Amino acid sequence: MSDYSSFLRELLSITIQELASDLHISVGQPPIIRINGRLVPLMKMKELTAEDAQALAFEIMTADQQQRFLKEKEIDFSYSVGEKARFRVNIFFQRGYISCALRLIPAKIPTPDELNLPSI
Repeated sequence: MSDYSSFLRELLSITIQELASDLHISVGQPPIIRINGRLVPLMKMKELTAEDAQALAFEIMTADQQQRFLKEKEIDFSYSVGEKARFRVNIFFQRGYISCALRLIPAKIPTPDELNLPSI
């Protein structure tokens, strides 16, 4: 795969459109999104290679973050997709390969009523 920037944009768009809470990137399986607590593999996509996982991870990190990650073997930061959404990103090594977990942070914070919270 050569255009990781486009592939990453597609993965983030799917995550946002499907109202998934998370996007998981791991070697040896297709990208996986979490919807209502259920892990859903994006079956139309190929299993990710070590090269794919590293390229996707490095696509969302700055040069400074990449250096810190390579030194510490783990990094947490936030990543914005324009005005659409933000993600809390955790990039780490799993079984010797780079893996990523991106948690969608909604642009609009739900109201107590939308969360069905009891009144106080």
